[in-house]
Amino acid sequence: LQDWRLHANPTDGTNSPTALTDSNAIQVGALAAISVPETEIAYGSLALGADSATQTTTFQNVGNQVIDVTVQGTDMTSGSNTLVASQEKFHHTSSTFDWASGGGFSLTTTTPVAGNETNGCLNRDLAVRAVHGTGTEDEAIYWKLRVPSAQASGTYAGTTHVGSIASTACTGTLY
Repeated sequence: LQDWRLHANPTDGTNSPTALTDSNAIQVGALAAISVPETEIAYGSLALGADSATQTTTFQNVGNQVIDVTVQGTDMTSGSNTLVASQEKFHHTSSTFDWASGGGFSLTTTTPVAGNETNGCLNRDLAVRAVHGTGTEDEAIYWKLRVPSAQASGTYAGTTHVGSIASTACTGTLY
């Protein structure tokens, strides 16, 4: 892939640069957009009753406005067996959360629209990239999976949906 950059020098038809004023300003629509470079969260093989090691994904704001992040998932399945989505937890400030301490937030299957972390709406205020290609606005999100001791063994797969939303939509603590 090639990185492309554009340098624009608008003129007014007389080859003179046009001064930008309120009357000739170009309006650009707001775009809330997110990229997650990782294509999967691979927990590996886990024993029944075990918790996975921490896995990390990266959230990148690729739009032109400050955003919050939404996450929602599906139950994982292996044949006719189901591992409920709430067995997958995420946290945005710590890779050391666990079930015993009550840290992290359980993945939900409901579509988050607004609210707080318990319904999958993360108050992140993820900044717009000031310079193309820099990763200073990237944010790590940490994931863990718990396999209940009574769970049927198998290879489970599900889907985690990540979205972006205007930064005023999510409430809760901004870390």
